[in-house]
Amino acid sequence: MGSLVIIKIKRKFTLLNAALRQFRSTKLFNRVKGDEEPMSRYLTITNSSSVRFGERKGVFRTQSKLGRVTLNFILVALICAAGVFYIFEVNNSATKGYEIRGLETKLNELRKENETLRIQAAELKSMYKIEEKTKDLNMVAPKDVSYLNLPGDVAMK
Repeated sequence: MGSLVIIKIKRKFTLLNAALRQFRSTKLFNRVKGDEEPMSRYLTITNSSSVRFGERKGVFRTQSKLGRVTLNFILVALICAAGVFYIFEVNNSATKGYEIRGLETKLNELRKENETLRIQAAELKSMYKIEEKTKDLNMVAPKDVSYLNLPGDVAMK
């Protein structure tokens, strides 16, 4: 009877060792910090004796994942939005470029007009033009000029 007890204990010991090896090979035992599947997110549903120690029968995830189609749709929508934004900015910069070019041509025209007006003002101030205008207005050059000499210093107010 003593040997029968030892055989039963050895059998239980080997079963426990096998269960322990299996438990160590699972993610629950080997989980490290930063692992993407923490233990708290799983729920193990088993019948009382149908699953061995450390084995999972069914797992429900509590966090929903986005499907591949949804991710592709979001990616395509972002690419389209970026394309529309790019076209808008290119159009906006082209419009501003045309406006700048128009303002630069107007500035050049005004500079040319300003220069011609300066030249015209200098011509009108010249002695030749002044003499010509006096003849047109029938003005005569004075022949006898007399100056008034007053005694002492005279100051003007």
